[in-house]
Amino acid sequence: MTNDLQLGYNSMDKQTNTFIIKAGLTALLAAALTAPVLAGGAGVSGGLTLIEAAGARAAALGEAVSATADDVTTAVYNPAALATLTSPQISFSYQKGIAGDSSGRLHLGRRNLGLAVSYYTAGDVDLLDGTTVRTVNAQTDLSASLGGAFTRGRLAFGGAVKFLSSQLAESNRATAFAIDLGIRSDITPRFRVSSALQNLGTKLKFVDEGDPLPRIFRVGAEFQATQGRAPLTISAEAPYFLNEAEIRPAIGAEIHVGPMAFRAGYRTGSQIEGLSLGAGISAGGLVLDYAFGFVQDLSDRQRITLGFKFGGAPSATLASAKRSGESNGMLSPIALFNGGEK
Repeated sequence: MTNDLQLGYNSMDKQTNTFIIKAGLTALLAAALTAPVLAGGAGVSGGLTLIEAAGARAAALGEAVSATADDVTTAVYNPAALATLTSPQISFSYQKGIAGDSSGRLHLGRRNLGLAVSYYTAGDVDLLDGTTVRTVNAQTDLSASLGGAFTRGRLAFGGAVKFLSSQLAESNRATAFAIDLGIRSDITPRFRVSSALQNLGTKLKFVDEGDPLPRIFRVGAEFQATQGRAPLTISAEAPYFLNEAEIRPAIGAEIHVGPMAFRAGYRTGSQIEGLSLGAGISAGGLVLDYAFGFVQDLSDRQRITLGFKFGGAPSATLASAKRSGESNGMLSPIALFNGGEK
Protein backbone atom coordinates (compact mmCIF):
# COMPACT_ATOMS: atom_id res chain seq x y z
CA MET A 1 0.00 0.00 0.00
CA THR A 2 2.77 2.41 0.96
CA ASN A 3 4.70 1.67 -2.24
CA ASP A 4 1.58 2.26 -4.33
CA LEU A 5 1.05 5.64 -2.65
CA GLN A 6 4.69 6.57 -3.20
CA LEU A 7 4.45 5.64 -6.89
CA GLY A 8 1.30 7.72 -7.14
CA TYR A 9 3.03 10.73 -5.55
CA ASN A 10 6.04 10.36 -7.87
CA SER A 11 3.74 10.20 -10.88
CA MET A 12 1.96 13.36 -9.73
CA ASP A 13 5.29 15.12 -9.21
CA LYS A 14 6.42 14.23 -12.73
CA GLN A 15 3.13 15.44 -14.19
CA THR A 16 3.39 18.69 -12.20
CA ASN A 17 6.98 19.31 -13.32
CA THR A 18 6.05 18.55 -16.92
CA PHE A 19 3.19 21.01 -16.72
CA ILE A 20 5.40 23.71 -15.19
CA ILE A 21 8.10 23.21 -17.83
CA LYS A 22 5.51 23.47 -20.62
CA ALA A 23 4.02 26.56 -18.96
CA GLY A 24 7.48 28.13 -18.71
CA LEU A 25 8.29 27.44 -22.35
CA THR A 26 4.88 28.84 -23.32
CA ALA A 27 5.66 31.98 -21.32
CA LEU A 28 8.97 32.36 -23.17
CA LEU A 29 7.21 32.04 -26.52
CA ALA A 30 4.49 34.48 -25.44
CA ALA A 31 7.12 37.01 -24.38
CA ALA A 32 8.89 36.65 -27.73
CA LEU A 33 5.64 37.21 -29.62
CA THR A 34 4.59 40.10 -27.37
CA ALA A 35 7.85 42.04 -27.61
CA PRO A 36 7.20 43.48 -31.10
CA VAL A 37 3.72 44.55 -29.96
CA LEU A 38 5.17 46.42 -26.96
CA ALA A 39 7.71 48.15 -29.17
CA GLY A 40 6.91 51.79 -29.68
CA GLY A 41 8.95 52.21 -32.84
CA ALA A 42 12.07 54.30 -33.22
CA GLY A 43 12.06 56.47 -30.11
CA VAL A 44 14.09 57.74 -27.20
CA SER A 45 14.49 56.14 -23.79
CA GLY A 46 15.02 57.90 -20.49
CA GLY A 47 16.72 56.53 -17.40
CA LEU A 48 19.67 55.18 -19.38
CA THR A 49 21.58 54.51 -16.17
CA LEU A 50 19.35 51.43 -15.86
CA ILE A 51 21.22 49.84 -18.76
CA GLU A 52 24.75 50.44 -17.53
CA ALA A 53 26.81 47.28 -17.09
CA ALA A 54 26.10 45.64 -13.74
CA GLY A 55 29.74 44.86 -13.03
CA ALA A 56 33.21 44.35 -14.47
CA ARG A 57 32.60 40.71 -15.38
CA ALA A 58 29.40 41.52 -17.27
CA ALA A 59 31.07 44.46 -19.03
CA ALA A 60 34.04 42.34 -20.16
CA LEU A 61 31.65 39.73 -21.61
CA GLY A 62 29.74 42.29 -23.65
CA GLU A 63 26.86 41.97 -21.16
CA ALA A 64 25.98 38.57 -22.63
CA VAL A 65 25.34 37.18 -19.16
CA SER A 66 21.59 36.71 -18.63
CA ALA A 67 22.04 32.90 -18.66
CA THR A 68 25.06 32.94 -16.31
CA ALA A 69 24.71 31.17 -12.95
CA ASP A 70 25.93 31.92 -9.41
CA ASP A 71 26.72 35.61 -9.89
CA VAL A 72 24.57 38.09 -8.02
CA THR A 73 25.28 40.88 -10.53
CA THR A 74 23.66 38.97 -13.41
CA ALA A 75 20.27 39.33 -11.70
CA VAL A 76 20.28 42.83 -13.21
CA TYR A 77 19.76 41.20 -16.61
CA ASN A 78 17.51 38.36 -15.47
CA PRO A 79 16.11 38.14 -11.92
CA ALA A 80 15.76 34.37 -12.35
CA ALA A 81 19.55 34.22 -11.86
CA LEU A 82 18.91 34.65 -8.13
CA ALA A 83 17.75 31.03 -8.04
CA THR A 84 21.26 29.87 -8.93
CA LEU A 85 23.13 31.50 -6.04
CA THR A 86 24.83 28.80 -3.99
CA SER A 87 25.67 31.04 -1.02
CA PRO A 88 25.18 34.65 0.15
CA GLN A 89 27.11 37.16 -2.00
CA ILE A 90 28.06 40.82 -1.81
CA SER A 91 29.52 42.84 -4.67
CA PHE A 92 30.55 46.46 -5.20
CA SER A 93 31.36 47.90 -8.64
CA TYR A 94 32.85 51.22 -9.67
CA GLN A 95 33.01 52.67 -13.16
CA LYS A 96 35.05 55.58 -14.43
CA GLY A 97 33.31 57.22 -17.38
CA ILE A 98 34.59 59.07 -20.42
CA ALA A 99 33.69 62.67 -19.53
CA GLY A 100 34.15 63.03 -15.81
CA ASP A 101 31.14 60.87 -15.00
CA SER A 102 31.20 57.87 -12.68
CA SER A 103 28.88 55.27 -11.22
CA GLY A 104 28.79 52.61 -8.54
CA ARG A 105 26.67 49.57 -7.70
CA LEU A 106 26.14 47.52 -4.57
CA HIS A 107 24.65 44.04 -4.89
CA LEU A 108 23.53 41.81 -2.04
CA GLY A 109 22.08 38.39 -2.62
CA ARG A 110 21.33 34.96 -1.33
CA ARG A 111 19.52 32.09 -2.97
CA ASN A 112 16.19 33.35 -4.39
CA LEU A 113 16.56 36.89 -3.02
CA GLY A 114 18.59 39.93 -4.09
CA LEU A 115 18.95 43.67 -3.50
CA ALA A 116 20.79 46.19 -5.69
CA VAL A 117 21.50 49.89 -5.15
CA SER A 118 23.29 52.11 -7.66
CA TYR A 119 24.26 55.71 -8.23
CA TYR A 120 25.43 57.76 -11.21
CA THR A 121 26.93 61.24 -11.37
CA ALA A 122 27.60 63.07 -14.61
CA GLY A 123 30.19 65.44 -13.14
CA ASP A 124 30.15 69.17 -12.56
CA VAL A 125 29.15 71.90 -14.99
CA ASP A 126 29.07 75.71 -14.74
CA LEU A 127 25.67 77.36 -15.03
CA LEU A 128 25.03 81.07 -15.62
CA ASP A 129 22.25 82.13 -13.25
CA GLY A 130 21.56 85.71 -14.30
CA THR A 131 24.89 87.34 -13.58
CA THR A 132 26.22 84.61 -11.30
CA VAL A 133 28.10 81.53 -12.40
CA ARG A 134 27.64 78.53 -10.15
CA THR A 135 28.96 75.01 -10.34
CA VAL A 136 26.40 72.21 -10.11
CA ASN A 137 26.27 68.50 -10.75
CA ALA A 138 24.92 67.97 -14.25
CA GLN A 139 22.98 64.83 -13.35
CA THR A 140 22.62 62.55 -10.35
CA ASP A 141 20.73 59.25 -10.51
CA LEU A 142 19.89 56.86 -7.70
CA SER A 143 18.19 53.52 -8.20
CA ALA A 144 17.26 50.48 -6.14
CA SER A 145 15.77 47.09 -6.94
CA LEU A 146 14.52 44.13 -4.96
CA GLY A 147 14.21 40.77 -6.65
CA GLY A 148 13.09 37.23 -5.92
CA ALA A 149 13.17 33.89 -7.70
CA PHE A 150 12.02 30.27 -7.39
CA THR A 151 12.62 27.01 -9.23
CA ARG A 152 10.35 24.33 -10.63
CA GLY A 153 12.15 21.37 -12.13
CA ARG A 154 14.77 22.67 -14.54
CA LEU A 155 13.13 26.07 -14.78
CA ALA A 156 13.85 29.14 -12.67
CA PHE A 157 11.49 32.12 -12.57
CA GLY A 158 12.29 35.57 -11.23
CA GLY A 159 10.94 39.07 -10.81
CA ALA A 160 12.17 42.40 -9.49
CA VAL A 161 10.72 45.81 -8.64
CA LYS A 162 12.75 48.97 -9.30
CA PHE A 163 12.80 52.59 -8.26
CA LEU A 164 14.73 55.33 -10.09
CA SER A 165 15.28 58.94 -9.06
CA SER A 166 17.03 61.38 -11.40
CA GLN A 167 17.99 65.02 -10.79
CA LEU A 168 19.24 67.47 -13.40
CA ALA A 169 21.46 70.43 -12.47
CA GLU A 170 20.50 70.04 -8.81
CA SER A 171 17.02 71.37 -9.53
CA ASN A 172 14.58 69.33 -11.65
CA ARG A 173 13.88 65.85 -10.28
CA ALA A 174 11.98 62.90 -11.72
CA THR A 175 11.10 59.45 -10.42
CA ALA A 176 9.92 56.22 -12.01
CA PHE A 177 8.96 52.67 -11.04
CA ALA A 178 9.45 49.50 -13.05
CA ILE A 179 9.47 45.70 -12.93
CA ASP A 180 11.64 42.98 -14.47
CA LEU A 181 10.48 39.45 -15.27
CA GLY A 182 12.75 36.54 -16.18
CA ILE A 183 13.00 32.82 -16.79
CA ARG A 184 15.99 30.50 -17.33
CA SER A 185 16.56 26.80 -17.87
CA ASP A 186 19.36 24.24 -18.12
CA ILE A 187 18.60 22.48 -21.40
CA THR A 188 21.57 20.14 -20.94
CA PRO A 189 24.29 20.02 -18.28
CA ARG A 190 26.43 22.30 -20.45
CA PHE A 191 23.85 24.47 -22.20
CA ARG A 192 21.63 27.13 -20.59
CA VAL A 193 19.06 29.53 -22.01
CA SER A 194 17.28 32.54 -20.56
CA SER A 195 14.76 35.24 -21.39
CA ALA A 196 13.73 38.42 -19.62
CA LEU A 197 11.63 41.57 -19.96
CA GLN A 198 13.23 44.61 -18.34
CA ASN A 199 12.13 48.05 -17.18
CA LEU A 200 8.40 47.78 -17.74
CA GLY A 201 7.02 50.77 -15.86
CA THR A 202 6.23 54.45 -15.65
CA LYS A 203 7.86 57.28 -17.58
CA LEU A 204 10.70 59.35 -16.18
CA LYS A 205 9.05 62.76 -16.23
CA PHE A 206 10.76 66.13 -15.72
CA VAL A 207 8.22 68.98 -15.38
CA ASP A 208 5.85 68.36 -18.31
CA GLU A 209 8.04 66.14 -20.47
CA GLY A 210 8.60 62.44 -19.90
CA ASP A 211 10.48 59.62 -21.60
CA PRO A 212 9.79 55.90 -21.27
CA LEU A 213 12.31 53.76 -19.45
CA PRO A 214 14.62 51.62 -21.62
CA ARG A 215 12.37 48.58 -22.09
CA ILE A 216 14.26 45.50 -23.23
CA PHE A 217 13.27 42.00 -24.28
CA ARG A 218 16.34 39.85 -23.75
CA VAL A 219 17.16 36.32 -24.91
CA GLY A 220 20.46 34.70 -23.96
CA ALA A 221 22.34 31.42 -24.01
CA GLU A 222 25.50 30.03 -22.48
CA PHE A 223 27.50 26.96 -23.52
CA GLN A 224 30.39 25.31 -21.72
CA ALA A 225 32.55 24.56 -24.75
CA THR A 226 35.43 22.79 -22.98
CA GLN A 227 36.09 21.25 -19.59
CA GLY A 228 39.22 20.19 -17.76
CA ARG A 229 41.98 22.44 -16.46
CA ALA A 230 41.01 25.42 -18.62
CA PRO A 231 37.21 25.39 -19.06
CA LEU A 232 35.91 27.72 -21.76
CA THR A 233 32.40 29.18 -21.71
CA ILE A 234 30.78 30.93 -24.68
CA SER A 235 27.76 33.19 -24.21
CA ALA A 236 25.46 35.04 -26.59
CA GLU A 237 22.76 37.63 -26.06
CA ALA A 238 20.09 39.22 -28.24
CA PRO A 239 18.59 42.21 -26.40
CA TYR A 240 15.77 43.89 -28.28
CA PHE A 241 15.32 47.55 -27.29
CA LEU A 242 11.58 48.08 -27.58
CA ASN A 243 11.48 51.88 -27.61
CA GLU A 244 14.09 52.11 -30.35
CA ALA A 245 12.85 48.98 -32.17
CA GLU A 246 16.47 47.83 -32.39
CA ILE A 247 18.24 44.56 -31.65
CA ARG A 248 21.81 44.74 -30.35
CA PRO A 249 23.40 41.26 -30.30
CA ALA A 250 26.40 40.52 -28.11
CA ILE A 251 28.82 37.66 -27.56
CA GLY A 252 31.25 36.83 -24.79
CA ALA A 253 33.91 34.27 -23.92
CA GLU A 254 35.45 33.36 -20.57
CA ILE A 255 38.27 30.93 -19.85
CA HIS A 256 39.48 29.92 -16.38
CA VAL A 257 43.11 29.07 -15.71
CA GLY A 258 43.64 28.26 -12.06
CA PRO A 259 42.40 31.20 -9.95
CA MET A 260 42.45 33.51 -12.98
CA ALA A 261 39.69 34.21 -15.50
CA PHE A 262 40.23 35.93 -18.85
CA ARG A 263 37.31 37.46 -20.73
CA ALA A 264 36.41 39.14 -24.00
CA GLY A 265 33.16 40.42 -25.42
CA TYR A 266 31.67 42.37 -28.28
CA ARG A 267 28.41 44.32 -28.55
CA THR A 268 26.87 45.46 -31.82
CA GLY A 269 24.64 48.47 -32.09
CA SER A 270 26.27 50.17 -29.11
CA GLN A 271 27.04 53.82 -29.77
CA ILE A 272 29.71 53.83 -27.07
CA GLU A 273 31.44 50.50 -26.56
CA GLY A 274 32.05 47.64 -28.98
CA LEU A 275 34.98 45.47 -27.97
CA SER A 276 35.66 44.84 -24.29
CA LEU A 277 38.32 42.87 -22.43
CA GLY A 278 38.74 41.86 -18.82
CA ALA A 279 40.17 39.55 -16.22
CA GLY A 280 39.39 38.31 -12.76
CA ILE A 281 41.08 36.57 -9.87
CA SER A 282 39.56 34.66 -6.97
CA ALA A 283 41.04 33.66 -3.63
CA GLY A 284 38.81 31.79 -1.25
CA GLY A 285 35.52 33.66 -1.36
CA LEU A 286 37.07 36.93 -2.54
CA VAL A 287 36.66 37.85 -6.21
CA LEU A 288 38.27 40.82 -8.00
CA ASP A 289 37.20 41.63 -11.58
CA TYR A 290 38.40 44.29 -14.02
CA ALA A 291 37.06 45.36 -17.42
CA PHE A 292 38.31 47.70 -20.12
CA GLY A 293 35.94 48.98 -22.78
CA PHE A 294 37.11 50.51 -26.05
CA VAL A 295 35.05 53.63 -26.72
CA GLN A 296 34.63 54.71 -30.30
CA ASP A 297 36.64 57.86 -31.15
CA LEU A 298 36.75 58.96 -27.54
CA SER A 299 38.64 57.28 -24.75
CA ASP A 300 38.10 54.19 -22.66
CA ARG A 301 35.81 53.08 -19.88
CA GLN A 302 37.20 51.07 -17.00
CA ARG A 303 35.29 49.11 -14.37
CA ILE A 304 36.35 47.27 -11.26
CA THR A 305 34.27 44.95 -9.10
CA LEU A 306 35.10 43.53 -5.69
CA GLY A 307 32.93 40.72 -4.46
CA PHE A 308 32.76 38.10 -1.75
CA LYS A 309 30.96 34.77 -1.68
CA PHE A 310 30.29 33.54 1.83
CA GLY A 311 31.08 29.85 2.12
CA GLY A 312 28.91 27.13 3.54
CA ALA A 313 28.66 23.37 3.73
CA PRO A 314 27.13 21.97 0.53
CA SER A 315 23.66 20.58 0.87
CA ALA A 316 22.91 16.89 0.46
CA THR A 317 21.25 17.67 -2.87
CA LEU A 318 24.34 19.45 -4.14
CA ALA A 319 26.63 16.69 -2.90
CA SER A 320 24.47 14.12 -4.69
CA ALA A 321 24.50 16.22 -7.84
CA LYS A 322 28.29 16.47 -7.69
CA ARG A 323 28.68 12.70 -7.37
CA SER A 324 26.28 12.20 -10.29
CA GLY A 325 28.21 14.65 -12.45
CA GLU A 326 31.58 13.25 -11.54
CA SER A 327 30.55 9.76 -12.59
CA ASN A 328 30.41 10.83 -16.25
CA GLY A 329 32.71 13.88 -16.13
CA MET A 330 29.79 16.29 -16.54
CA LEU A 331 27.63 18.45 -14.28
CA SER A 332 24.03 17.55 -13.66
CA PRO A 333 21.32 20.21 -14.02
CA ILE A 334 20.95 20.30 -10.23
CA ALA A 335 24.64 21.06 -9.88
CA LEU A 336 24.33 23.83 -12.45
CA PHE A 337 21.48 25.43 -10.50
CA ASN A 338 23.76 25.36 -7.47
CA GLY A 339 26.64 27.15 -9.14
CA GLY A 340 28.13 24.45 -11.35
CA GLU A 341 30.93 23.37 -9.02
CA LYS A 342 32.20 19.83 -8.83
